[in-house]
This record gives sequence, C-alpha cells and structure tokens, in this order.
Amino acid sequence: MSDVSSFDDLKLWTPTPTRLPPAWEGLAYELALHKSSPQRYGLKMRFNAQRVGDLVRLWGLPWQVVAASYLWASDEKQIRHTQLQDVDIVLNHIVHANRYLRAIEREDLSLLLAPPYDDLGALLIAIAVCYQELVMIQQMSNSRPPTGKIWVYIESVGRTLLNITKLLGMWQFKREVEDVTERLRSPHKFAEMKQEHESLLEQDRAMLEDIRKMLTASYQQATGGQITVRWTKCGIAGMKRRQQDAHTTITSQKTKLTGFDLVTFNIAVPTVKEC
Repeated sequence: MSDVSSFDDLKLWTPTPTRLPPAWEGLAYELALHKSSPQRYGLKMRFNAQRVGDLVRLWGLPWQVVAASYLWASDEKQIRHTQLQDVDIVLNHIVHANRYLRAIEREDLSLLLAPPYDDLGALLIAIAVCYQELVMIQQMSNSRPPTGKIWVYIESVGRTLLNITKLLGMWQFKREVEDVTERLRSPHKFAEMKQEHESLLEQDRAMLEDIRKMLTASYQQATGGQITVRWTKCGIAGMKRRQQDAHTTITSQKTKLTGFDLVTFNIAVPTVKEC
C-alpha cells in the first residue's frame, strides 16, 4: 500500500452492513419499527428495538442474528406464524439473547465471561440492547445525572459491558460504552472534557500525521513491504484516565496532556509472518 496524502484518506476495512432477506426486512419494519417494544427488565420503560437492529446490522453479522436483533422484543407467536426461512434459528437467537440480557443485569460473569459461547450472535444482541438502553437514558436525562436505583443499574450494566467487550476485543465499542457511562455520570464535566479533547487533537494533528507518514515510509524503505499505519483516538473516559495517571505516577513529569497522549498508533501488515 502506498502512502496517502492525509490521515482522512486512509481507508481501513470495516464490516459490510448485513442485508436481510426481503421478507424478513418487511417483518422487521412492521414489528420493530412500527410497534412499541415491551418494557425492559431493569428500567420499566419502553424501548426502541429498531436502534438495536440498526447497530447489529452495522457489525456485519449473519442475517439470522440481525433479524433476531430487530425482533428480540416482539411476540414469538407473530414471528413463528410467518413461517419464514430459518424462523426457528431466528427465534433461538432471541431466546439466547434474553438469557444473556438477564445475565448482564445480574452481573452473572460466570456465563458472560466463559467462551466459547453457546450463541455469540445472541450475546452481541444483548450487548447492543444494553448499550442502546444507556444511550436512551442519556438522551432522556436532560443533562441531569441519574440518581438512586437507576444509577446503580447504569453502573452495573456499564461495568458488565466493559468486561465483555474487553474479553471480545471490541476496543472501539468499549470506548463508546465508557463514554456514554461517563457522560451519564457528569454531563457538564463530560462536555468540558470533550472540548479539551478536541482542542488537544487539533493542536497536534499535523505532528501526529507526520509521525504516521514517517513510520510508513521507514518500514517501506527498510523492507519493501506493505504497511498501513493509523492513529486511533481514545475516548473522553480514556483521556480522564490519562490525566489521573499523569498526576499520580511518581515517575511522570507531565503536568498537561498533549494530542500524543490521546492516541494509539495501530499498524497492519498483509500477513502473519510480516507481523
């Protein structure tokens, strides 16, 4: 791969969003998009199943898993009555997804952190449900931190999601889970830190890009091989950790973060041997 002119030109692989068979697409539109979902276990509030399906679709999972993600809160009899292709497989994903949901709410890590999983697709549906739940709470909070039982619930679910996503290597999604929880904890502080985060990255963007180009050119000159280098920014919660480390680490002389503290350089090569 030749070098690129700017970081924004760098295109890395991303999953191809899943396409549902037309009949299942129609059913999802009818049941998930047009009807209110049942109340969720922990929050006793209506929940939008479409958001769950839209997220799982972006992960490029098998269509049966995506169909189940749209319909996880729909009536089983309605789904079975359609007699669509693979209806039993879709319903089985829903059964397992609800099992994992209950485990997340109970923090049953013995089930959640013990691969290989009976149904990994169903676990990912449960993760998507809980994440979208946190997002919806944040959107409904009107910039006021939740309190009481609702906050205990948020912390419990957020903590469990972080454990699962780290085990599964879902690092970018882990940052999103961290940030929505951090934003719920302190909305005004989160807004301030986000502004600082963006300012630091913009301040050092040119130097970060120069280093990315240097690493790419040095590798290609030394080996003649192909390489892709990119930098990935941490989230707001990640910046908060780095600020705390800078003030508590005995050997650290840092008093203020720079853009270099907020990124990780990721390197990809075509083969395992080259890696």
